[in-house]
Amino acid sequence: VIIDPKETEILIEMEIRNLTRGTCQDLRANICASVNHLPGEPSWSNRDFVPDSVPLNRDLQGRYWYEEATPQSLKAWTGASWVLMHAFPDRSNANTVDRYFFKAGELDNAYACAVESRDGKKLFYQAWNAHCQYWSPFPGNACTHLLPLSASSLGPGRTARIKGMVGVFSGNRSELAQKIRSELLVSME
Repeated sequence: VIIDPKETEILIEMEIRNLTRGTCQDLRANICASVNHLPGEPSWSNRDFVPDSVPLNRDLQGRYWYEEATPQSLKAWTGASWVLMHAFPDRSNANTVDRYFFKAGELDNAYACAVESRDGKKLFYQAWNAHCQYWSPFPGNACTHLLPLSASSLGPGRTARIKGMVGVFSGNRSELAQKIRSELLVSME
């Protein structure tokens, strides 16, 4: 894994090598990108996405994320449109689901996901140059999950690479989509 930190994002390159004697199928990475660091020291939270009124407590921040921040705002980008990721966007009550309940997206057609800041001027996002399955948000933490397909099939001794970005983008979804298209997906065309 190569991590290249920038001012408002990190660039990521991951390489997977098959060290077995057989062919591996459907190789995915589960990428969790969070707007907070809980538990642990020092605890922090990006207050553009979780307000100061929500204490530095993983349960309370996860509840806010699930009920307030993501129902209509967390969306996956398919390369053509942005689709809601929340399992229950119209009734997002954290008391009605397990803390780590999620619903997997039905298709492997996402390249990115993004959630708007509270003022609507920024997007917290992750993006990959591979088709991704997405998971709906859950009330256990303030995070997003994408599962990029590293390789549909990888023979013995073979290597696969994917590239991605995680960060905060100042702008709207169509501008972010253009950034992803020009910086990550251009090499796929």
